[in-house]
Amino acid sequence: MSKNSPYPNRQTLAIAAPSKWLVIWVVIAILLLAVNMRAPIIGFGAVAKYIQHDLGLSTKTIGLIGTIPVTAFAASSFIAPMISRRIGLENTLVLSASMLALGIFVRAWQPALGFLVVGTVLLSLAISLGNVLAPAVIKKYTPHNIGLVMGTYSMFLSVFAGVASGVAVPLVTHAGWQFALSVWGWVSIAALAAWLGVVHLRLRQKISSDDQDVLTQALAMPQPASQKSVWRIPLAWWISVFMGLQSLTYYTLASFLPSLLIDKGLSKAQAGSVGMVFQVVAFPAILLLTRWVSNHWNLRTLAMAAALGNLIGVVGFGFLPLEGWVWVWSVAAGFGCGVIFTLCMMIFTLKSKDSQQAAELSGMAQTVGYSIAVTGPIVSGWLKDISQSWTLTMVFLTVLMIANCGFSWLATQDKPIE
Repeated sequence: MSKNSPYPNRQTLAIAAPSKWLVIWVVIAILLLAVNMRAPIIGFGAVAKYIQHDLGLSTKTIGLIGTIPVTAFAASSFIAPMISRRIGLENTLVLSASMLALGIFVRAWQPALGFLVVGTVLLSLAISLGNVLAPAVIKKYTPHNIGLVMGTYSMFLSVFAGVASGVAVPLVTHAGWQFALSVWGWVSIAALAAWLGVVHLRLRQKISSDDQDVLTQALAMPQPASQKSVWRIPLAWWISVFMGLQSLTYYTLASFLPSLLIDKGLSKAQAGSVGMVFQVVAFPAILLLTRWVSNHWNLRTLAMAAALGNLIGVVGFGFLPLEGWVWVWSVAAGFGCGVIFTLCMMIFTLKSKDSQQAAELSGMAQTVGYSIAVTGPIVSGWLKDISQSWTLTMVFLTVLMIANCGFSWLATQDKPIE
């Protein structure tokens, strides 16, 4: 053991350096998995109106199904590390790709509510595993190119979420909603094949099977104890609520935006295209945010601009003319959602005094945030059902977005978490 190492038996954690081909396979596998980290969820929202009609479901029921992924994401931080510790990082991602393909095909197997729910639960748990472990595998295999690979991974998330929204309606028109939902399963099968290739190459390279992955190592490393729980710090609550209201807006619009636009007179193709813009604009928004932060732009200015973008988008979709303006509302809402999520992830690091506190803040914000987000599709669907229009739903979202402008101010106070 090295005298300078704070960790005992450090040599036992060392693994053989991955070969060039293994790294290439890992990058291919993680990008194929990234294609389906959002697409199956967004694709469901784009065809929800057709599913609701064919199965005779209420809008509230569709909203409840829309909350399944968010609930799974809230639990992912507990499930993923446990599974990864037991069977290994790469094998867990094989499991994720397998469950994802199975869930996608089960959901489209039969036009019945039971298959829809079971398939959605399976694919949501699979996505939650991928969401948590993707950064770990990127750091493990491409430690010198984390920014490039993570940026490409994020691009795939945003772009294919937009593609899923844009192609869903044409696929329904030509082959039905079951085909539109199942088409992403073939990408998951490709991802499964790629991850099996990673496992095979890893075994051939004779990398020790009992090594700890990056995530497990990080969890095991001792950290200095924070003096005060983040749950007792007001600023931590402002950040958590700020992130939660953004997530509520994103998942509500992802679930209902195409249906809302069709009900307001847009064609099915137009509604799908607007939904695609809402998803895709997040990628350039994230790139701009990264540049602005590196240029030391004021965080409060960025946060309030993003919150205002969400407000403009929601008010535009709900109460202002759509003809000629619907693209503006889509860009504004997509910009706001993309910037706020990424900015909150940055704030976890910028406002924390040590790595343990950053982890505590991230855990708190995601727990509170997803708990808030899960209410969005449920309440929105319920308001639509009782009023037989989208007015109450959009009033509900507008009030929350006005409140979030205030939380954007509170969450970006010029002081650390203490």
